[in-house]
Amino acid sequence: MTQAVMAERGEVGLNTQNNYEGGRSVPNADYLGRLAALGLDVLYVVTGQRTPDARGLVPGTVLDKREAALLDNYRSTDEKGRRVIDGTANLAAQQKAARSGQR
Repeated sequence: MTQAVMAERGEVGLNTQNNYEGGRSVPNADYLGRLAALGLDVLYVVTGQRTPDARGLVPGTVLDKREAALLDNYRSTDEKGRRVIDGTANLAAQQKAARSGQR
């Protein structure tokens, strides 16, 4: 999005937009709210950190097929199944840590 488009959609002047982007002034909540309503990641604008999606993943995070399947299985099971998955994962991680500590 160009500065002119951001200014228009945020309902501020081009000089104000330029000052926001140049760090010479700070946008107010009304401006950020208008851009958030358009889908802008306001957390990123304010802090430089991406907002996690509904899965708790930061945009750009790529899961391989096995990771995606594990996450899918976890979300598709009941609480008892989740406890089994949690316990298995914790045990596997502890075993790996123990093996790493022996070297």
